[in-house]
This record gives sequence, structure tokens and C-alpha cells, in this order.
Amino acid sequence: MNPYVIAGLRRNDMPETLIRVTPNDLLAIVCNYFEIDVLDIKQKNRKRKIVYPRQIAIYLMREYTELSLNDIAIKFDRAVKDHTTVIHSHREIKNLYEVMPNVKSDIRNIKNIISEVTQIRRAKFNAEFISNQTS
Repeated sequence: MNPYVIAGLRRNDMPETLIRVTPNDLLAIVCNYFEIDVLDIKQKNRKRKIVYPRQIAIYLMREYTELSLNDIAIKFDRAVKDHTTVIHSHREIKNLYEVMPNVKSDIRNIKNIISEVTQIRRAKFNAEFISNQTS
């Protein structure tokens, strides 16, 4: 029996939670893009090589997730003190996005990667759905 039919789902009713990027996905994508370790982004480190990607990750978490400011801060362990740091980081990247082409380029590139991840998840869901339909 098809589990999607049991759950009352049709192919077009794909739950967004199955394809949405998670905060951990965002951390991994940003760290991979900037070629840094996830542990580095979560530690107190004020080197520009770490701070900038951390701010980008925070900006994207606010854009792509429904996490509260405090929950975003928690995702960064000791690197982010509290919700005010999240607000500052988001504001900083938002302002830089408007005036610095490299920031705009980085965010666009990362958003393209995020889009690819969601497309892959959607394709996997569809393949599984079709497979279960024929079973």
C-alpha cells in the first residue's frame, strides 16, 4: 500500500518540510561555499574569514527558516551571544548586499546552491512517490 495514499497525500500535495532546507543544511552549504569548517563558524572567532560567512549564514537562516532570533543564535553555539547579534548580522549583510557586488554575488551563488538542494529533494520525493504508486 502506498504510504502517501494512506496519509491522504497526492503528488502535488508534497509537504514542503520534505524539501525545505534546514538550518543545518544552511550551515553546511555556507561553510562548504567559503571552504571553512562548521566547527569554526560555531566558535568565537573574529577573523574576517569566519565572521563574514557566519553573518551570511545568519542572514540566510532568517530568510529561509522560521526560527526565532534566539533559536538562530543557539545554532551558532558560543559564536553568537544572543538575538541582538543575530539582528546585527542580518542588518549588516542586508546593508552590504545593497552596496557591495561581492556580497550580492556570494548570496546569489549560495541561493542557487540552496535551490539545487531543494530541487534534488523534490526529485527524490517524486521518484519515491512514483515508485510507491507502482508498488
